[in-house]
Formats: sequence, C-alpha cells, structure tokens
Amino acid sequence: MLRTDTGNFNRFLTSLGLLFLAAALLIPYFFFRNTDILTIPDSDLQSMTALGRTAVLERQDAISHLEPWVVGGAIFLGAAGAILLVAGGFRLKAAQESEDEETELRKRRARLEMQSLSPEERAQKTAEKARAWEQQPPQPSTPETRASGSRARSEHGLLLDDRKDTVERIERTIEGAFSDSPISSHELNFQVKASSERDAIQLDGVFRAINNGQPDVILKTRVAFSPDYLKSTARLVADELIAQSSRYQAMTRRPTDGWLVTVLPKDAEMLPSDAVDALSKPIEDALSAFGEATLIREDDIARLPGIFVARFSHTFVL
Repeated sequence: MLRTDTGNFNRFLTSLGLLFLAAALLIPYFFFRNTDILTIPDSDLQSMTALGRTAVLERQDAISHLEPWVVGGAIFLGAAGAILLVAGGFRLKAAQESEDEETELRKRRARLEMQSLSPEERAQKTAEKARAWEQQPPQPSTPETRASGSRARSEHGLLLDDRKDTVERIERTIEGAFSDSPISSHELNFQVKASSERDAIQLDGVFRAINNGQPDVILKTRVAFSPDYLKSTARLVADELIAQSSRYQAMTRRPTDGWLVTVLPKDAEMLPSDAVDALSKPIEDALSAFGEATLIREDDIARLPGIFVARFSHTFVL
C-alpha cells in the first residue's frame, strides 16, 4: 500500500509527491469508468417509473457538474505532486551529497593515524627547543682563544643540558596538569605524530574535540629562557603554529584552532606582571585570528586547563 514516509522530511516530500501523482491518475480513472449511466437512451428513461427516472436524471446531473471539479482537482494534484517530487528529489540529492562527504570525512579520519612520539623523537624535539635559545660560543682563532673556546663549549654543553631538562620538566608538568583536570569537551593527545597518506607532522599536543561540531585545538609549547629572544621570535613561532594548524586541518577536514603556550621557567629572570603582559602582546598580535596565546609562569601551569576552557569555550557548537 502506498503511504508517505514520515521518518525523514525529504523522503516525506517525495513520497507525498508520488501520492499526489497517483491520485491525479486514479481519481479521474475511477470517475470516468462509471459513467455508463450517461448513455441510457430516452426510450429506457420513458419506460421507468417516475421515481427511477428522477434518480437517474439527478445522478446524470451530478456527474456532469462534478466532471470539471474532478478534472481540475486531478490537474492540481498532478502539478502539486510534480513540484513536491522535484523539491524532495533535490533535497534528497543534497542530503546524499552531504552524507557522502561525511562518509569520506570518516574515511579520512580513519586513515589519519595519531601515534605517540617515540622516546628518540621526543628527545630530538626537546633538544631542538633547547637549542632555539642557545648562544653560540665564539670561534677560536689563536691557541689562547682555542683554549678559551674549549672551556666555553664545555660550559655551553652543560647549559644546553640544563635547558633540555627544563623543557622536559615543563612539558611533563603541562601534561600532568591536564591529566589531573581533564577537559570534558576535548581529549588531549600529548607529544604525538599525526600521519595521513600524504603528510605527517609532529605536534606538542592535540585537543581532539569529542563533538564533531567543535574545533580541534593544536597545542604548541615553548619555554622562555630569554624574554628578549621571546619577543624577537614571536612572529616566527606564531607562523610555525599557524602552519601546523593548517596542515592538520587539511589532513582531517576539521575546524582547527591554535594555542601557543609559553612558560617562564622557575630559574628564569623574574619579571614584574606588567613586563609579562608586555611580552604577551607581540605573541597575541602575531597569532591574530589564527589562535590564542598564553604566557604563564611555571608555578602557574596548573591554571592551564581553566585557561583553555575560558579561551576556547566561545567556539563550541552545541
């Protein structure tokens, strides 16, 4: 039995259109197939009783008056059915395309691998962050300067090791802060490599949205050993985060934000609050509309989960 599908609005439109088209064909068919009464000859009418003749004439009159309404109604139903069928067809086509895109997105996400960095890869990233702040020792040109350079390189190596330890300590503290105060809307994957069929990037962290309507957040961390160097490299580091976010978004086809977290370590130069605010501004200006920046002291790392919620909650889609 033909009936409308009310489980989906698009299918409801198409099934209603088909129902109207069927009615436009069947109503005239059944109406005109029972018009034999119109062919009764006058001689047969004259032989009927007065009551029978009156009944036949009234039925003939009713049929003749109903015919324009039946034909007009059939035309209306046919036109309405065609319109509903076309409209429902277009909507179904658009819905199918959207469903195909969602299916392709799920396939892309399934192909996207998120793996934790190996100890070697993590150590290499830590060394790169520590070396980003290093001051190269002068090049020796005499026996005296060569001896002095040797001592400088030795001291420089010790300083680099200290910076590596500081970077590793702060990054593990950040990871621990979010482990102790997880974000209900996002899942943090810390120190990972995102790989697809065509690309692979190493990331300090990815806040993967649990709800597909929310953006993922790419985390980039750095340790501010030198406030002056921090200010002078703000644009460079912001560009690196923007590039990482763009590549991640191209891989996943998901909305993506960036979050640059810069930490002032315990053993760094102590700065007053207004100086910290002054250092934050060039970083925020460098990121502009591409993400958020946070400059925080190492002792305040536990506040980062709350800062994350405050900074990114306005982008949530319920």
